[in-house]
Amino acid sequence: MNIIISLLTLCAALFLDNVVAAPIIPKISGGYVVTITKICQSNIEILKQNSVIQNVQQKSGDISSSLFQIVFTPNKTNYAGAAVVSGYNDVGHELYQAADPTDVLKEKSYTNVPINYNNTLSTLYMSVFNGGGQTFNIFYANIDANNIVHNIEGIAASKDLNNYNGGNPNYCTNRLSAIRQ
Repeated sequence: MNIIISLLTLCAALFLDNVVAAPIIPKISGGYVVTITKICQSNIEILKQNSVIQNVQQKSGDISSSLFQIVFTPNKTNYAGAAVVSGYNDVGHELYQAADPTDVLKEKSYTNVPINYNNTLSTLYMSVFNGGGQTFNIFYANIDANNIVHNIEGIAASKDLNNYNGGNPNYCTNRLSAIRQ
Protein backbone atom coordinates (compact mmCIF):
# COMPACT_ATOMS: atom_id res chain seq x y z
CA MET A 1 0.00 0.00 0.00
CA ASN A 2 2.85 2.38 0.84
CA ILE A 3 4.42 1.65 -2.54
CA ILE A 4 1.19 2.58 -4.35
CA ILE A 5 0.89 5.84 -2.38
CA SER A 6 4.54 6.63 -3.08
CA LEU A 7 4.07 5.96 -6.81
CA LEU A 8 0.93 8.12 -6.93
CA THR A 9 2.78 10.91 -5.11
CA LEU A 10 5.70 10.63 -7.55
CA CYS A 11 3.35 10.67 -10.57
CA ALA A 12 1.51 13.72 -9.21
CA ALA A 13 4.80 15.53 -8.59
CA LEU A 14 6.04 14.76 -12.12
CA PHE A 15 2.73 15.87 -13.64
CA LEU A 16 2.63 19.15 -11.70
CA ASP A 17 6.27 19.84 -12.53
CA ASN A 18 5.48 19.64 -16.26
CA VAL A 19 2.37 21.83 -16.14
CA VAL A 20 3.10 25.24 -17.62
CA ALA A 21 1.11 28.15 -16.24
CA ALA A 22 -0.74 30.21 -18.83
CA PRO A 23 0.97 33.56 -19.38
CA ILE A 24 -0.72 36.49 -17.71
CA ILE A 25 -1.54 39.52 -19.83
CA PRO A 26 -0.01 42.64 -18.27
CA LYS A 27 -2.32 45.54 -17.38
CA ILE A 28 -1.95 48.92 -19.02
CA SER A 29 -3.15 51.34 -16.37
CA GLY A 30 -2.46 54.96 -15.43
CA GLY A 31 -0.57 57.70 -17.24
CA TYR A 32 2.00 57.00 -19.97
CA VAL A 33 4.14 59.27 -22.11
CA VAL A 34 3.66 57.88 -25.63
CA THR A 35 5.54 58.66 -28.83
CA ILE A 36 4.34 57.42 -32.20
CA THR A 37 6.38 57.93 -35.35
CA LYS A 38 4.74 57.18 -38.71
CA ILE A 39 6.74 57.01 -41.93
CA CYS A 40 4.91 56.45 -45.23
CA GLN A 41 6.48 55.40 -48.52
CA SER A 42 6.37 57.56 -51.58
CA ASN A 43 4.20 56.30 -54.39
CA ILE A 44 4.67 56.67 -58.12
CA GLU A 45 1.67 56.06 -60.36
CA ILE A 46 2.12 55.47 -64.06
CA LEU A 47 -1.05 56.05 -66.05
CA LYS A 48 -1.16 54.12 -69.35
CA GLN A 49 -3.56 54.05 -72.25
CA ASN A 50 -3.11 51.35 -74.90
CA SER A 51 0.32 50.51 -73.42
CA VAL A 52 1.46 54.13 -73.86
CA ILE A 53 2.46 56.13 -70.80
CA GLN A 54 0.15 59.12 -70.52
CA ASN A 55 1.16 60.53 -67.16
CA VAL A 56 3.46 59.88 -64.22
CA GLN A 57 2.46 61.14 -60.78
CA GLN A 58 4.53 61.03 -57.65
CA LYS A 59 2.93 61.30 -54.23
CA SER A 60 5.28 62.02 -51.39
CA GLY A 61 4.92 59.91 -48.30
CA ASP A 62 4.07 61.64 -45.07
CA ILE A 63 6.09 61.59 -41.88
CA SER A 64 4.36 62.25 -38.59
CA SER A 65 5.64 62.39 -35.07
CA SER A 66 3.35 62.40 -32.07
CA LEU A 67 3.97 63.05 -28.39
CA PHE A 68 1.05 62.24 -26.13
CA GLN A 69 0.13 61.72 -22.54
CA ILE A 70 -2.40 58.90 -22.45
CA VAL A 71 -4.19 57.98 -19.24
CA PHE A 72 -5.47 54.38 -19.46
CA THR A 73 -8.36 53.21 -17.27
CA PRO A 74 -8.88 49.45 -17.58
CA ASN A 75 -12.33 47.93 -17.16
CA LYS A 76 -13.04 44.82 -15.08
CA THR A 77 -11.20 42.52 -17.52
CA ASN A 78 -8.00 44.57 -17.00
CA TYR A 79 -7.13 44.11 -20.70
CA ALA A 80 -9.41 46.73 -22.23
CA GLY A 81 -10.88 50.05 -21.29
CA ALA A 82 -11.06 53.75 -21.98
CA ALA A 83 -8.23 56.24 -22.28
CA VAL A 84 -7.85 59.99 -22.57
CA VAL A 85 -5.26 61.49 -24.93
CA SER A 86 -3.58 64.90 -24.74
CA GLY A 87 -0.58 65.99 -26.77
CA TYR A 88 0.80 67.02 -30.13
CA ASN A 89 1.10 65.62 -33.65
CA ASP A 90 3.33 67.04 -36.42
CA VAL A 91 2.87 65.93 -40.03
CA GLY A 92 5.13 66.74 -42.99
CA HIS A 93 6.22 65.35 -46.35
CA GLU A 94 8.93 62.74 -46.76
CA LEU A 95 10.77 63.80 -49.92
CA TYR A 96 9.90 67.30 -50.96
CA GLN A 97 8.07 70.42 -49.97
CA ALA A 98 4.54 70.57 -51.31
CA ALA A 99 3.63 73.23 -53.87
CA ASP A 100 1.61 74.98 -51.16
CA PRO A 101 4.12 76.44 -48.66
CA THR A 102 1.56 76.14 -45.85
CA ASP A 103 1.55 72.36 -46.44
CA VAL A 104 5.17 71.91 -45.30
CA LEU A 105 4.49 71.01 -41.68
CA LYS A 106 1.21 70.85 -39.87
CA GLU A 107 0.90 70.65 -36.11
CA LYS A 108 -2.22 69.60 -34.26
CA SER A 109 -2.82 69.56 -30.56
CA TYR A 110 -5.21 67.33 -28.66
CA THR A 111 -6.69 67.81 -25.19
CA ASN A 112 -8.60 65.09 -23.33
CA VAL A 113 -9.66 63.16 -26.45
CA PRO A 114 -11.39 59.89 -25.47
CA ILE A 115 -10.30 56.62 -27.10
CA ASN A 116 -10.75 52.91 -26.36
CA TYR A 117 -8.05 50.28 -26.10
CA ASN A 118 -7.47 46.59 -25.52
CA ASN A 119 -4.35 44.51 -25.22
CA THR A 120 -3.27 40.90 -25.46
CA LEU A 121 0.07 39.23 -24.76
CA SER A 122 1.44 40.55 -28.06
CA THR A 123 -0.84 43.34 -29.35
CA LEU A 124 -2.24 46.71 -28.35
CA TYR A 125 -5.27 48.09 -30.20
CA MET A 126 -6.15 51.77 -29.80
CA SER A 127 -9.05 53.52 -31.48
CA VAL A 128 -7.99 56.74 -33.15
CA PHE A 129 -9.54 60.14 -33.43
CA ASN A 130 -11.27 59.59 -36.79
CA GLY A 131 -13.15 56.50 -35.64
CA GLY A 132 -10.74 53.92 -37.05
CA GLY A 133 -8.12 52.06 -35.08
CA GLN A 134 -4.57 50.75 -35.08
CA THR A 135 -3.23 47.43 -33.79
CA PHE A 136 0.42 47.41 -32.77
CA ASN A 137 2.53 44.27 -32.37
CA ILE A 138 4.16 44.93 -29.02
CA PHE A 139 6.67 43.87 -26.39
CA TYR A 140 6.19 44.66 -22.71
CA ALA A 141 9.01 45.52 -20.30
CA ASN A 142 9.27 46.33 -16.61
CA ILE A 143 6.12 44.66 -15.29
CA ASP A 144 5.63 45.38 -11.58
CA ALA A 145 4.28 43.15 -8.78
CA ASN A 146 0.72 44.35 -9.53
CA ASN A 147 1.10 43.14 -13.15
CA ILE A 148 1.12 46.73 -14.48
CA VAL A 149 3.44 47.26 -17.44
CA HIS A 150 5.80 50.25 -17.31
CA ASN A 151 7.30 50.13 -20.84
CA ILE A 152 5.69 49.21 -24.15
CA GLU A 153 7.41 49.06 -27.54
CA GLY A 154 5.44 48.37 -30.70
CA ILE A 155 5.27 48.50 -34.47
CA ALA A 156 2.41 48.38 -36.97
CA ALA A 157 1.86 48.61 -40.72
CA SER A 158 -0.85 50.81 -42.19
CA LYS A 159 -2.03 52.61 -45.31
CA ASP A 160 -1.84 56.40 -45.54
CA LEU A 161 -5.39 57.22 -46.54
CA ASN A 162 -4.79 60.92 -45.87
CA ASN A 163 -2.59 61.04 -48.97
CA TYR A 164 -4.99 58.92 -51.01
CA ASN A 165 -6.79 60.45 -53.96
CA GLY A 166 -8.11 57.54 -55.97
CA GLY A 167 -4.83 55.85 -56.87
CA ASN A 168 -2.75 53.54 -54.75
CA PRO A 169 -2.37 54.50 -51.08
CA ASN A 170 1.07 54.95 -49.56
CA TYR A 171 2.10 52.19 -47.16
CA CYS A 172 3.41 53.15 -43.73
CA THR A 173 5.21 51.84 -40.70
CA ASN A 174 4.21 53.09 -37.26
CA ARG A 175 6.54 52.91 -34.26
CA LEU A 176 5.16 53.23 -30.71
CA SER A 177 7.04 53.73 -27.46
CA ALA A 178 5.28 54.21 -24.10
CA ILE A 179 6.71 54.84 -20.63
CA ARG A 180 4.53 54.84 -17.51
CA GLN A 181 4.69 58.06 -15.51
